[in-house]
Amino acid sequence: KEKKKEKKGRKKKRKKKKEKEKKRKRKLIREKKKKDKKLKKKKVRADSIWRGAESTPKGNHSNKLHPYLITHNRKQTHYTRSHPRDISSGFQIPPSLKNRNDFFSPLQDNKKPFSITSNTR
Repeated sequence: KEKKKEKKGRKKKRKKKKEKEKKRKRKLIREKKKKDKKLKKKKVRADSIWRGAESTPKGNHSNKLHPYLITHNRKQTHYTRSHPRDISSGFQIPPSLKNRNDFFSPLQDNKKPFSITSNTR
């Protein structure tokens, strides 16, 4: 008996096509995941730290904005550890953050919480 010849033809082509399609779909899914991750990073909002602080489409026209952002004419995206230290501004500090020394310095009455300079990004 002679060996069976390997089939070439429609079946093989179809298989290849399916494989290609699978690869393409996987790639699309991967890219979408990446995009979603980036978007999620961008959407960090203040409400995790300051309850009721919200970013509005108009940016600085919200009365709930942190004073720092108003004096420096910045839109609110999210708070970094470098500047939400103004405790006297009427924002409620969530209890979970109240005892974290790395976040809030002890209250100092004689020192202003921010040095207001004309340095805007």
